[in-house]
Amino acid sequence: MEEQDFPALYRDADALSLKSQKHFFRALIIHLCVLVIGAILSIFSSSYWWTTIAQCIALLCALACSIYLFIYLRNDQTVIGMQEELLRNQ
Repeated sequence: MEEQDFPALYRDADALSLKSQKHFFRALIIHLCVLVIGAILSIFSSSYWWTTIAQCIALLCALACSIYLFIYLRNDQTVIGMQEELLRNQ
């Protein structure tokens, strides 16, 4: 079977799922990179003020990514729960 042989609802759901997965993994990669940058900056003990500011920025960005991913996953689980409830009621 070819992609165009599947029902339109399936194709739309598949496209939305792929888009959502790309969005999630992009946010996850940013989160991990910021955590690694923060860890690397924390290794160096320097008397320069810019290293302290860079550490704070990296860790605040990591916190923001963590909050974003938590909310994103929570909303995703809510949607899945609603879909399961609808299927049970049919």
